[in-house]
Amino acid sequence: MRNLFSPTRREAIKSAASATLALEVKGQNSWFYTNKINSPKSFDDAENCKRIIKRAIDSAMSMGATYADARLTHDYMLKPGVRSPARSEKMAFGVRAYVNGYWGFASSTIWSEVEAERLGRSAFKQASANIFNNRAPIIELAPLESPVSGEWNMPVVYDPFEISYDEIADFIDGIGRFAQRLRNVVMSSCTAQFNKQERIFGSSFGQITSQRLYRTEGSISIMVGDGKRNTATSEVECLSPWGGGFEYFTDQPLNKYIEEAHASALEDLQLPLLPPEVGRFPVLISAGTAASLVSQTIGIASEIDRAMGDEANADGTSYIVDPLEMLGELKVGAQSLSVTGGRSKIGSVGRVRWDDEGVEPVNFDLIRNGVLQNMQTDRQGAGWLKDYYQRKNQPFVSLGCSTAQDGIENQMPFTSDLELEPDKKITGGLTEMREAMSNCIELSASNVWMDYQQTTGITRGAVYQIRNGKRSARIANAGMMFRTSELWNNLIMRGDPNSAGMFGLYSAKGEPRSGTYHSVTTPPIACDEMSIVDVTRKA
Repeated sequence: MRNLFSPTRREAIKSAASATLALEVKGQNSWFYTNKINSPKSFDDAENCKRIIKRAIDSAMSMGATYADARLTHDYMLKPGVRSPARSEKMAFGVRAYVNGYWGFASSTIWSEVEAERLGRSAFKQASANIFNNRAPIIELAPLESPVSGEWNMPVVYDPFEISYDEIADFIDGIGRFAQRLRNVVMSSCTAQFNKQERIFGSSFGQITSQRLYRTEGSISIMVGDGKRNTATSEVECLSPWGGGFEYFTDQPLNKYIEEAHASALEDLQLPLLPPEVGRFPVLISAGTAASLVSQTIGIASEIDRAMGDEANADGTSYIVDPLEMLGELKVGAQSLSVTGGRSKIGSVGRVRWDDEGVEPVNFDLIRNGVLQNMQTDRQGAGWLKDYYQRKNQPFVSLGCSTAQDGIENQMPFTSDLELEPDKKITGGLTEMREAMSNCIELSASNVWMDYQQTTGITRGAVYQIRNGKRSARIANAGMMFRTSELWNNLIMRGDPNSAGMFGLYSAKGEPRSGTYHSVTTPPIACDEMSIVDVTRKA
């Protein structure tokens, strides 16, 4: 899968940049490039990038900031299309200043030393204004002892931006044609998207870090029909956002997964379609749906800024209303529920060496034996929990959950990569759990919606009636309505480690709204006595 053409894309860009630079006229300005001859056009000019970052930090510190950091990000996107690819690049520059316990932030799409100085001053002035306009208590930042500088690249086998586009397009087209040739297929679709981000972070501690991150994702869906206007659709659940390159497509047995999805769609076509029976039933939940539930009810709810009320007028708060009192005490679910967090798992879309505050993330227990053990924190969030750490004789540090999608957006604590621990005492996944439960309701490929406190939610997707361990009917317009505490306290079964899947998910918050990606690894699960409702029924 190597590039078949010469020169490489990177070499071609360098040549084109050199030619453009020779023709550049002072006073002109493009969308995201500056008119300064010595302004870097990419991270290939690393020394100039570091000089710009240092200029921004020095500008904020000279104004009186007690701490400052700056980030340069360069994003590349490639989306193969039927007629032509969609490509984009974006360069961004963000600067934060910390003044007497309050933050200020400024950002731009211009990379230059003049702009760096302006952003440093602007960040300081905003922080100073917040001192007089904000009645929130002054926050102590968790210390960052012995900050480590260096470089780290997310490992990939095939960088999609170093491979010829024709090779990628042919591969994606071949997947779609394979699906289209299967029996009774009415329609099929295959999409792919590749993202790469290069980022440099610097702080007033003297720390400089450089990272290259990748995100690859896609979708495959198949619709089959019986020639009588009856159709059924199945999705291939193996291409959610993932931290890696083009090998995500080439190294998976996609044809096998397509055939399995096709067989599932044909099976659905033969099943009777029943109206929902409203009531309480044992529920079997696929790994993909379980991942969304973990993310919404546990991951998002444990973001420290939500729990402290910072998102009250934006994306919502949390049922964890008093972290200092609830940590180590709040019973979130059954004793069999354990969830861990971190940002080091191979293939996870949130994997980094350093978070967006220069902190090296650690692996941690979020929930252990059903009890809340930790919150997802950045340096400020850890400051809110300092008293708890002192009581428990735990280190006063950030867990490394600070994230921003690019330099334009301010850093915030977001959900890290999560893992719901499987049952190591059993053997089997969804099929074996279905047989063990015999009669129940099964949820698959479901979306999850929550209220603004992550307390009450509802699902909607494919719903099946299970009788004698097998799917006996599809249920139209059915969903599961639940409370978070009820869902996890009713947990009765988890699949084995081999049944666990990794699913990339997107979450957003803030005003203006910003978002980022994380992965959830989970097996299928089963819960007792859950409420099944008709989602089309009006009160």
